[in-house]
Amino acid sequence: MQTVGWEHVVQQSSTGAVKPGLICNNTQPNHATFNVIGCKSTFYISFMKSYTTFGKASLVFNGTGIGVETPEEFILDSRWDISKGSGRYPEVIRFQDEKIEFNTITVSMLPDNDYDKQAFKLLEIRCV
Repeated sequence: MQTVGWEHVVQQSSTGAVKPGLICNNTQPNHATFNVIGCKSTFYISFMKSYTTFGKASLVFNGTGIGVETPEEFILDSRWDISKGSGRYPEVIRFQDEKIEFNTITVSMLPDNDYDKQAFKLLEIRCV
């Protein structure tokens, strides 16, 4: 793992649950890059969602193989309605082509003019 502008944090929820992760808080440029060699088709990305504080991040898969001329990019949005409070949100991304092999996943918090959307907390990345 390589990071620029991201910090390892361990926070405690209101119920006392420990929530470790990586957080980017209003730092540009930034990135967190993870080695995913050996992962094939299904990726589990978990991050915090809330009605305040958090914004968006890009998620870029870099790799080699047939059909990987350009990186695959997704946007992770960590905002939702106030009625849902705050919580862990899992994003599952599946690729169908077995010939694709990714080398890295890079997460970058996207800049936003809204001061209340300048943080992103990543909880877990794994292949399943």
